[in-house]
Amino acid sequence: GFDLDLVRAVTRAVRIPVIASGGAGVPRHFVEAVTAADADAVLAASVFHYRTYSIAAVKAAMAAAGIPVRPAGGASLASAAGPEAAGGPALDGAGKESSG
Repeated sequence: GFDLDLVRAVTRAVRIPVIASGGAGVPRHFVEAVTAADADAVLAASVFHYRTYSIAAVKAAMAAAGIPVRPAGGASLASAAGPEAAGGPALDGAGKESSG
């Protein structure tokens, strides 16, 4: 999983959003980075590139843990701001810009 001690130390030391990266192997790791280490966001590559888990499965695990996520497919999220709120593009579940 993510290095939770390191992520937690960074989130406590800085006043900018922290994105946990590197080490996620199962959906629970994404949840832990947000709930236990206070990461503002998480990212991963290998679990998706090698199709170990789908983006939808990870988002479902995060949503089940009470973490606001946009549904896979790029639909808007009413309970939390996504990247578009910070001026970035809205992305669909495949990481492509969506129209809304």
